[in-house]
Amino acid sequence: MERNNWAASPTRRWRTQPPGARGRPVQVSGTASGHAEHLTDGDRETWWQADASQAQITVLLGEYGPIGDVRLEEAIAFGQRIAAFAVDVRRWDTFYEVARGTTISAQRILRLEACSGEAIRIRILDSQAPAGLSRIQVYAG
Repeated sequence: MERNNWAASPTRRWRTQPPGARGRPVQVSGTASGHAEHLTDGDRETWWQADASQAQITVLLGEYGPIGDVRLEEAIAFGQRIAAFAVDVRRWDTFYEVARGTTISAQRILRLEACSGEAIRIRILDSQAPAGLSRIQVYAG
């Protein structure tokens, strides 16, 4: 199967994985170590760590489109740290909360109600130590 901007899978289509969003711009509230770009590079071995127990990560998707699921992966080599988080979608220059959860652990897949937007924001609301994530993936709805 040929991969294109929205690589197909049987039920969902990747929005932030090869080749379409690899290297999508990522904005973070603060960095203690690692690089924000590692969150969308598709590599489980790279990571980003916040400089505080609360943080915000915004992934600019590059175009307005459907968003179905969000997959988050914690940098588990440093231990499970995140205790609460929320996921927001930006529409019309405003962020709207679409999901909220407790732990992420090795990975967490959030099935969202059908929505669309141009960016997603992950808010780390509480963590036992500065949060660390290794990957953020977004599926089309």
